[in-house]
Amino acid sequence: NVRYDKRVFVEVYQPFGDTAIRTLHVAEHRGALGDFERWGTDTIELFPAHGPSGRVASGPALHRFRVQHDRGHGDEMVVTPWEVLFGEGVATPPEEDPWDEVLVPEVRTLEGGDLDPEIHFAPFEDPGAPILARIRRLTERARAGERPTLRVAVMNVNDRELEDAIVEAHRAGVAVRVVHDGRKHRPAYDWYRGDDRLLDAGVPLLGVRRPGNGAMHDKIVLYDGAELSTGSMNLETGARFENHENVLFTREPTLLEAYGDRWVALAGGVHRARTTDDDAPVSVSFAPDEAPHRVVGRLLDEAEAR
Repeated sequence: NVRYDKRVFVEVYQPFGDTAIRTLHVAEHRGALGDFERWGTDTIELFPAHGPSGRVASGPALHRFRVQHDRGHGDEMVVTPWEVLFGEGVATPPEEDPWDEVLVPEVRTLEGGDLDPEIHFAPFEDPGAPILARIRRLTERARAGERPTLRVAVMNVNDRELEDAIVEAHRAGVAVRVVHDGRKHRPAYDWYRGDDRLLDAGVPLLGVRRPGNGAMHDKIVLYDGAELSTGSMNLETGARFENHENVLFTREPTLLEAYGDRWVALAGGVHRARTTDDDAPVSVSFAPDEAPHRVVGRLLDEAEAR
């Protein structure tokens, strides 16, 4: 229902010694300047004196552009070289970019797998426990010589047990990638420090910033492309034991494909145009670009007319 002719991001990389803060900023179209299009963002924030766990910047902040564009043979993500954005010193872009290799969809359909969903509700039960169990199974597979993947997109990570499991999976060889809301890197957010623990351990972390007050509010965990968990829950202690939350686990192929594509788009990959099939048994719509409120409104109108 949407044609993505062009999407533009500004990607920012600020090194802090043995780690770095990396953010992806959605740019907005701001008209033409002669024969050129103008795109911009007001969301870039740099805190060179307030890095992860008290670190200070070890070099200048870098930036590059990611542009989704069709140059005649299908949509692709055109990426410019890193350039200095702010600061002095030697520019040190990442030598082996941990994000380049994951910006393609990943779906694995297991033969004979159970497609019935598994659902958990907090605070009546701990929905973090089945998440932990699945991450630990990936860790054991990595220790046995496999290379499974763990792709996460949540607004916030702030639970010691879940943080430890993610770090352990990363160290065991699971290809872990975590997308979260980029505002978490502000020094004022010192009461949310799960991201610092992940960065300290070398887990690839990407903060996404939307224009205005928009948030990266998806909750997606993909376990080696074969299973999905989604719902209302961030990876937080309060979400596990205090809030009213829900988490759904599923291996349903349509959902795996939709959420897998969504994760790639969040991480700066190509966003594929999708259509909504009203007659399909499963249909997915993501805000803000696919306007799910219109889908819900249409369904309500149809229900009232019956």
